[in-house]
Amino acid sequence: MLPQTIISKILFPVPAATYAAEDFGKELVWIPKRGSAPRSWSGEPPVDLEHIPCLLLRYPSARFVIIYFHSNAEDLGLCRPFCQFLRDQFQVHVLAVEYPGYGICSGTPCPEGVTEHAHSAMYFVMEDLSWPWDSIKVMGRSIGTGPAMDLALNFSLAGLILISPFMSIQELFRDRIGALASLVQDIFANNQKAPEIRCPTLIIHGQKDGIVSVEHGRQLFQLLKSRKLLVLPPDMEHNSNLLFNIQYFILPMFQFFSLPDYVFQDLSVPDWALDPERGRGGHTRTSTDSSSSLPALLDAKLPERLRSALEAMAPVPELALSPPPPVRQLPSKDSLPEDASAGVAHDVVGVLGSGGYFRNMCAPMRLANCGLADPCCFSKQTSTIATLPTFSAKEARPPAPSDEELLAKPKPFVSAKPHRPSESSAAGADSEKSGGM
Repeated sequence: MLPQTIISKILFPVPAATYAAEDFGKELVWIPKRGSAPRSWSGEPPVDLEHIPCLLLRYPSARFVIIYFHSNAEDLGLCRPFCQFLRDQFQVHVLAVEYPGYGICSGTPCPEGVTEHAHSAMYFVMEDLSWPWDSIKVMGRSIGTGPAMDLALNFSLAGLILISPFMSIQELFRDRIGALASLVQDIFANNQKAPEIRCPTLIIHGQKDGIVSVEHGRQLFQLLKSRKLLVLPPDMEHNSNLLFNIQYFILPMFQFFSLPDYVFQDLSVPDWALDPERGRGGHTRTSTDSSSSLPALLDAKLPERLRSALEAMAPVPELALSPPPPVRQLPSKDSLPEDASAGVAHDVVGVLGSGGYFRNMCAPMRLANCGLADPCCFSKQTSTIATLPTFSAKEARPPAPSDEELLAKPKPFVSAKPHRPSESSAAGADSEKSGGM
């Protein structure tokens, strides 16, 4: 088998730290590392216990917490603008988890360490923040789909969002090095976890993804047995900005999940989690030198074909950074101007779906000349509103059509209620009628 150190070097090309402990103020929380077990202490965790730096963005009276796992070429500082957009657009709390060796977090990046951080974050939300499991969603992008699916397998969640997911690391290598992938340990085996996941799952995978083939997303979708939705943007690549086109990510989130939702309770963070002293000393970045670089780790005894393929794979570039667009303020029916164009609103409903949340969105924004996009991104006259292929859990997936066929025959987004175990059987019947499972 290929040494684990080589695999980790390829999967985790650690970027230079983009933030310090004092940069985010009270947005930076320190989570005690506890692995996959509940806490073994009462009250505050010991100060000398190793802590994980995480970014916690709160929204007043929000019901849902989204635990976010970023891609492999960014840290909390780089993903913070996207997390802020998540919070403001969907009106949720966001907890972004740092990986070992990234940013100001101590440790060496490896799959086991990332999974340990994921479980520590989950227990922090449930136990230390006292947040119910049915109000927690988990989201991962690319390498972050590994820990995200592990949490969905081991906990009952309100939802799972996967952006450019992969079947497993071994299958990911198989796309590059063929049969030699058998030498790679099968870690982050998402294909084995998918059939056991029971929470509603949204998968978004670009058809032009050149790093993780779109077939990985298609196959994972077929393996899932829960309520699910697959969105395949024809022009989306692995590093495409999810916020460039509102149909890539924003509309599926609103229509697949019941967002936003509220509770008469604010998220309360214990004082000890904000104490910067818990991040002192031990949380310096692990230094790297040339002896630990990938070329130095590749043993000359490796087959030449495997050695060349591994050198070509590293580092795998991810996440072309660009600032997020302004948050779209979706007006209520009462806020519509008297001269709002019902015709324009009706035309847009045909694209966005019949959900009341979007029904009256376009007309007032056009009349007010919102200035968020030019031309207006909510007008059917602009290419921003491009139809995307989507598949619901009750639809049999047809053979892969061409991009032209997909655009000519769009499938509507699925509008269904979120899975909530506390709902009555009558509510479950309503969900079935609306397309849910």
